[in-house]
Order: sequence, then structure tokens, then C-alpha cells
Amino acid sequence: MLSLRALGAPVVLRDDRSVREVADQTKRLVLLTYVADGDPAGIRRDTLLALFWPELDDSRARNALRQSLAVLRRALGDEVLPGQGESVRVAPGLLTFDVADFSAALEKGDLRGALALYRSDFLAGVHLPDAPEVERWMEDRRASLRRKAVRAALALAEELGSGEDTAVSWAHRAVAMAPHDETAWRKLIEVQIRQGNVPAALETYEKLCRLLREEFDSEPSAETRALVAPLRPPVRQ
Repeated sequence: MLSLRALGAPVVLRDDRSVREVADQTKRLVLLTYVADGDPAGIRRDTLLALFWPELDDSRARNALRQSLAVLRRALGDEVLPGQGESVRVAPGLLTFDVADFSAALEKGDLRGALALYRSDFLAGVHLPDAPEVERWMEDRRASLRRKAVRAALALAEELGSGEDTAVSWAHRAVAMAPHDETAWRKLIEVQIRQGNVPAALETYEKLCRLLREEFDSEPSAETRALVAPLRPPVRQ
């Protein structure tokens, strides 16, 4: 079975072994991911040419696309990327795609299943400086999928009772995924308070204060400050 994993460092696997012909060329791997993530009916070749080879004239860009598709078909099988028309698509049912599975799990309300698929950011560590529109697409998809993963982790942290240690684990994971998202930090503090761990809550708050001060020269919001205010001993006059 073929699978494309794009949540984290990207890889194409056949029976749990990396397909080297795809993994060894970044643009080829991103091209496959873009097509898999796009319209199931296919992506027009003209669109792919403009996105992936903007610096080339039409003839050279078309040749580059043909070569990339030839390598992908040789590595994965002609049936995975069928057709020779004006669109490029991934045949349904022949290549599992973790982004699609992640989205399907969220739609079903299977938050744990979705987060099990979210290893890290979308196409983590991948850059295509010679294809700026593809770079923007990757950044947008990273941000969108990360927001969904953070919301799922925060929802799990909220729904679990005060006696569940895993509530803290999910809140910690939300912070790890989005370290600049104060909402995630606040949820972690809330869970720690809910579980009666005041020292941990105050420590988390101090870490947030340092982060905001050092990176943004700012302080926590009034909502976050109000959350921890009752935990602090009164100031003696």
C-alpha cells in the first residue's frame, strides 16, 4: 500500500518503506503533495507550470513537469497518476494521504485519531525558494492545519475531567504546537488550576510572561492576568 505523509517531515511509503525516487527530490515530493491536496478532479497543468516553474519559459516548464510526472509514475505506478490530458490528479483509493485522513477524523469528531496523524507541521522543514507561490501555499496550509490541530487538542483538554492527567497533556501539546498562541497557554493554566496544581499554573504563567516579554515586548492579556490573580498571595501594605 502506498501512503503519502505530509504532516511532519514528508515521505512516501510503500509497505512502510520510503520510496527513494520521490523522497530524493523536494520539488517532486511537493508537487505530488499539492496534487493530492487539491481538487480530486485534478489540477490543470498550466496551473502547475506557473506555480512550480515560474522562472522557466513555457516549453522548458512543460518539459520539467513531464519529467517530474514520469519519475513519479515510474516510482508509484502509472495508475496512481493517471491520464495524459490537461489535468493531473491522484487516482482515488491508491494513495492514502494523512492530511485527508486528518480532516476526515476531525469531521467525524475523532479528535484523538486526528491528532495521532498530526506528527508536526505540514511539510515541516520544506522550502521551495524558487517557487514563491508554492511557498505561500505551504505557509497557508501549515497555519490552517496547525490551527485545527490546536483546536482539537484544546477541545480534549476542556472535555476531560479534573481527575484526568491527560487533560494537562493535551493542553501541553497545544502549547507545543502553537507556542505563540496565548489561548493555548491560558487553557494549560486553566487545566492546572482545575486539577489543583497552583504551583504549576503559576510557573506556566511566568513562562508565558517571559515569552511575551522577550519576543514581543508585551505582557499577557487582561483575561490571562485575571485568571492567575486569585492564585497570588495578597501584597502587604
